[in-house]
Order: sequence, then structure tokens, then C-alpha cells
Amino acid sequence: MVKDKLENLGKYIALDERIKSINSFRVEKNREYTGFSVDKEATNIFVVVKGKANAATGWRDNRENREVTGVITLDEGDFVLYLPGEPFALNTVEGTIEHRRLK
Repeated sequence: MVKDKLENLGKYIALDERIKSINSFRVEKNREYTGFSVDKEATNIFVVVKGKANAATGWRDNRENREVTGVITLDEGDFVLYLPGEPFALNTVEGTIEHRRLK
């Protein structure tokens, strides 16, 4: 899990080259996220357009473990990036969130 300001997203291209063309990926807004999800195929980027959100991650190597290992608060203009295979959970009830799945 990586958290930063949206204006710094380009600094993370080394993690996934597809960040260069992020605007070509479909945007999904305000989807409800319940529990942990794992996307083995794509990098997932969530941007807070308005308000706040909480983002969490868990253990990568044990799919049976539902324990949260880290939670961060995202403010307006922040993003969180999850690499393929990284468990993620979001509480988006207080904000407007844009989600892009880079595949």
C-alpha cells in the first residue's frame, strides 16, 4: 500500500508502468467496498476527490488471515495504490472516491 498526494503519482511509475497512462483506464466512482479484496492481476488506485476515506491492508502471504495490518486516512487529493496480490479494504462513506484498475 502506498499513500501520497495525487500530484506525486508519477513518482511511482517504477512500481507499475501503466501509471503513465492512468487516464486511459475506466473510472469507477463511489463503489461500496465491504471486507478485504485481492486483485491478483491489476494495480488498483483510489483517489479521494472530495471528503475523506480510510484505506487498509492485511497480510499478503496468508489469505485466511483477515487481520488488518495497516490503516491510513486519505484526505481530498490523496491516493492509495495497491499492487497486484495485495489485500485492500476501503471505507468510502465520508468521501467521493475514484477507482482505477490498471490491467
